[in-house]
Amino acid sequence: MFVGLISDVEQKEAHKEVMLWALGRALREKGVLPVILREPAYSGNTSGFLARQMAVCMHDREILRQYGVLRQLSGFAGVEEVPCRTFEASEWAQGKKVPVYDKAIFLLPQLRYHGISEKPRTGERYLFVDVSSLTGADALMIRSLAAKRGISHVIIVQYGGEDGKLIADGTGGEAPLTLEECISPEDTEKYVGSLWMSAGVVTDRYVGTALALVHEKPFLAVEKNVQETEKTRALLEFFGLTEHIYNGGEGKKANIPLRFEMEDEVALRKNLRALREKEGGRMSEELLFEDADMLVKCPVKIPVSQCSACGACEAVCPRDAIRMEPDAYGFLHPVVDETLCDDCGWCSDACIKRGQRHLVQFPDESYPRFYIAKKKTERSGAYSGVYGQMVRYLIKERDAVIFGSILDEGLRPVVVWTQDMEMAERFAERRYLVNDTKAAFRKVKELLDADRFVVYTGSACECAGLRGYLKRHYPKLFLCELLCHETISHRAFGLYTDMLSRRKDSKLKDIRFGDFAAGTNADSAVLCTQYENGEGGRLKYAQSRYMQMIEQQLTVNEACANCSYLGKKRVGDITFSDFQKNVSDVPRGWANSCVVIIGTEKGGRVFGQLANVEADSVEFDSLLRFLYKKTAAMPNERPAMLKLLKEGDMAGILKNIAKK
Repeated sequence: MFVGLISDVEQKEAHKEVMLWALGRALREKGVLPVILREPAYSGNTSGFLARQMAVCMHDREILRQYGVLRQLSGFAGVEEVPCRTFEASEWAQGKKVPVYDKAIFLLPQLRYHGISEKPRTGERYLFVDVSSLTGADALMIRSLAAKRGISHVIIVQYGGEDGKLIADGTGGEAPLTLEECISPEDTEKYVGSLWMSAGVVTDRYVGTALALVHEKPFLAVEKNVQETEKTRALLEFFGLTEHIYNGGEGKKANIPLRFEMEDEVALRKNLRALREKEGGRMSEELLFEDADMLVKCPVKIPVSQCSACGACEAVCPRDAIRMEPDAYGFLHPVVDETLCDDCGWCSDACIKRGQRHLVQFPDESYPRFYIAKKKTERSGAYSGVYGQMVRYLIKERDAVIFGSILDEGLRPVVVWTQDMEMAERFAERRYLVNDTKAAFRKVKELLDADRFVVYTGSACECAGLRGYLKRHYPKLFLCELLCHETISHRAFGLYTDMLSRRKDSKLKDIRFGDFAAGTNADSAVLCTQYENGEGGRLKYAQSRYMQMIEQQLTVNEACANCSYLGKKRVGDITFSDFQKNVSDVPRGWANSCVVIIGTEKGGRVFGQLANVEADSVEFDSLLRFLYKKTAAMPNERPAMLKLLKEGDMAGILKNIAKK
């Protein structure tokens, strides 16, 4: 989806650029590509800042129409009233409205601005002054304000040649200020960085006041320009901070108001969140984005269809404001407690959909390396045997703590840690369920910080979530991926286990997936059950309607249709996979074998030490047709199945599967 941003960007001014950037960044965080269309269509170059940060169309409109650029735009938006209305009245708007987001700065939390900030070099406490048409009375007021706060340095936005001298002058009875730097009103990065690091802000600009609020800085809003003053006063009335307005002038004494410091930061943060939600909701509605129910209910605000519920945001939150909760269908998603959230931004920084830094950076072109491997002795699972050899070696030789998933007493999937070899081997079992990772992620960090060797076993998105949570490289962290292809609804699993308990008139005690006798034959995959009355059962996947429900992807998590980890895109040091179950022509020599993908030198060193494993190197192209090479599908029957799932009708779902 593309949205055209309308602005007079030829006037290279930080106040306009930072608002336009904020609107563009907010759009990108909703999965929208913003494109700047210059209005009016001036000749010449746009600013270096916008050219670096955003997509800018610099051609005249006939060329944009000729190449179909305008046809691709689904909407328009802007931050300035006059350019937006001018464009809206033109034929180029194609009859579409051009909403104005003059509060665009509040669409983003403070942390977002740090990425476009150039910090000043000084280590002194200083005032940041952005006042156009600076007068002697203004300068006297600023020096008086600084003296009362014990501040002796200043950085100013220089509009006139004498501004710096006027501020630093010591006439009028107040001590002179040391002028650290004069910055250009066109230097957006320095403007934002200097305001961010200041001890307080004095400004007559609406944008300066808005940024001071976002950065929670003491500030003084100077009344000068009528248009700017009206906007600033309306803004401060919303925040209940009109006492921060200074209306002094030439010939008046420095009548500094009582308010400069932020006296109630809790109320400020609450109002900032409220304004961000209001403006973000308006933007989503006016530009026809996905509705609110299609976005996760946490500060990251990614579409539900992208969230794999890895748990990184929940684990990283320093105030425990985020928790993973099931929706009506049993799919887990993060939900924020607004009363606890302080907009620190850690969750967005940890989110695996916010970048690709969690992917393995292969050391050279020989990686990743692919192998067909199996355990030399004893009949064992397709990859559980090889995995078992690996964890036994790491526990024995590296004193490793192994993390992996099991079902607890309530048959809920949880991640636990152990050094018991037999228990660790069970972590290779797949269950097609999303795990509760919060406690495990935090324990991993605790052990790594204590210089322990840690092995984490999980799906690709789970391993990626751990990388996102940790934020740094740990030499003693060993990530082991188990390719899953899909996860399903927790509600579907719960309904199924309840159904089994009712059928046997005994509570289901344990259920195990993937008791593979061979990796190439779907008939050999067995679902094992154990009940409290001592009864047990074994059912081939081909005879299990529940497993066919999974194979047909009728209750698959929507995020699996947007999987980022297919083929060579790896997260772990080592990855284990079996073969696609509907493939019947896997080479005979690969029976009882699994696929091992080595992503790092560390993974290669460990794999090379497994004495009881035999492995043959293979080319990726020869493996591809036997592996899952596409994301999970969203079959046409899925909406009807989800409706039955919401109603708790597992029997109805399985009955429909029987018809296929």
